[in-house]
Amino acid sequence: MMKIINSLPLKIEVVKFDDKNNFEMWRCEVMDALTASNLEDTLWLEKKRETTSEEDLDKMNRTAYDFIRSYFTQDIKYHVLYETPARQLWEILKKKYLTEGIESRLQLKRRLYRF
Repeated sequence: MMKIINSLPLKIEVVKFDDKNNFEMWRCEVMDALTASNLEDTLWLEKKRETTSEEDLDKMNRTAYDFIRSYFTQDIKYHVLYETPARQLWEILKKKYLTEGIESRLQLKRRLYRF
């Protein structure tokens, strides 16, 4: 995605998330790309509700959702096929890959044993 700042194009490269790379780093890169595309507010919709029409808000949300999903491998996309709000998608990813819950620990153990 490109954004012109000081007449220089800003392009942010993001590696697709495949559950093997670092989620925290991937999340940071996606947030940078969303910010460069002026879509970061869609993850916190309450901030934009007062100044943005519902139609524009829906369009921004769909764009952000598609934008985030474009940085998934096919395996990860399969788990979030029907999550439409970008914020809900973001929260599901954080809960699954960022928390220190039992599910995350089991997933790490599975990866270790496969190794």
